[in-house]
Amino acid sequence: PRGGGGGGGGSGGGAGAERKARASRPVFERLVRDEGAVLALFSTEVLQDEELSGQVLSARASVAMDGAAAKLDPSMQAPEVVRMRSADGSRAEEGAALALDGAAGRIEILVRVPPDCAATLDVRLLEGDEE
Repeated sequence: PRGGGGGGGGSGGGAGAERKARASRPVFERLVRDEGAVLALFSTEVLQDEELSGQVLSARASVAMDGAAAKLDPSMQAPEVVRMRSADGSRAEEGAALALDGAAGRIEILVRVPPDCAATLDVRLLEGDEE
């Protein structure tokens, strides 16, 4: 009669202990102009664990390619992460790494994009002992 309600209890025991600090997949927001350069604005959401182990957010930009047949011209300038900042304005750094010191929330990442190019972005959340 009231059968199916008991299946959800199995995940409760280890859920807190296994939850790791992480950053969501970056999302392209919009293009912006900054001193004549075209910058792609990406955002990611940083979620911390109980130990606040996420210390540094590291980002790496690359050329977005459509299909395996595309070949990167060696003379073409690569996209470059130029600035990272927290959406609330509390943290900002030039370059491809942002010290979080356990902070969480939305992070905005600005990527310089060469002409006639599309960029993609990968992020990693590093703990204190990682490089």
